[in-house]
Amino acid sequence: MVPGLEVGYVWHASKFTREVLDGLLKIGFLHHQQIIWDKGRAVLTRTHYWFRHEPCWYVRKKNAAWYGKAGENATIWDDRRHAHAPDHSR
Repeated sequence: MVPGLEVGYVWHASKFTREVLDGLLKIGFLHHQQIIWDKGRAVLTRTHYWFRHEPCWYVRKKNAAWYGKAGENATIWDDRRHAHAPDHSR
C-alpha cells in the first residue's frame, strides 16, 4: 500500500474476501463497508455460477476525512453501460 494512504477501495476476488480484509486490518485500516459492483451482465468463468459482481472493501484509517454526503451513496454500484447488452447468463 501507499504510505500515508488514509482511505482505500480494495477490489478483490470473492474467494479471498476474508484474507484481504484481515490483511487490511493488520496494516491499520478500519473495516468500514463492503461495496458490490453489479456489472450488469455475467462474466464467463469456470464455476457453477457466473459472476455478475465484484466485491470491494471500503476501508479507512481512524479519523480519515470523508467528503461524501450521508444518504447519497449506496453499497451496490450498478454498471449501466452494459444495460443494452444481452444477458447470456441464462
